Parts: sequence; structure tokens; C-alpha cells
Amino acid sequence: MIGRQRQNVGDPGLPDQDIALQRHRVRRSSRKRLIGLYVCAAVMTLIFQIYVRSNACATAEDCPVSYAKAVVWSVIWPASWVAYLKATV
Repeated sequence: MIGRQRQNVGDPGLPDQDIALQRHRVRRSSRKRLIGLYVCAAVMTLIFQIYVRSNACATAEDCPVSYAKAVVWSVIWPASWVAYLKATV
């Protein structure tokens, strides 16, 4: 029975299964693309946060805490950009 189901997936007589399979692949690739974009934006935000915070480090004791905040902000980067843009505009 399992072998028969595998053969039916590529059978042109069953378009509903082909469409469902295509939709699943599109959703999966879209999800991967969105996660990749989010991670890329998070890394860029981390670089930006470290650049901005490295100028603000007055003493060596302040830097680790400031950099830890930069990591947190890079994970929640949409909120960090909103806060940054509100402060500059």
C-alpha cells in the first residue's frame, strides 16, 4: 500500500496531491527564506549595536554589560530599530 501511495504522487491523474505537494514545498522554502532574512538582519543589527556601543564604553567594566545588551537587541531587532529611529527622528 505504501509503494502505491508513492507512485500516485507523481501520477498526472491526481492533480490535488501534486498541488498540495507544491504548496508544501513553497511554504517550506518561504519559511526558510524568512528565517534566513531574519538571521541576516539580526547579525547586521548586532554589528551595528556593537559599533555604536563601543564608542559609548567609558570603562572596561561597562563594555561587557553593554555588549550583552547588544546581543539581546539583535535578537529582537525589529523593536531595536523602532527605538533607534524614534530617538534619532
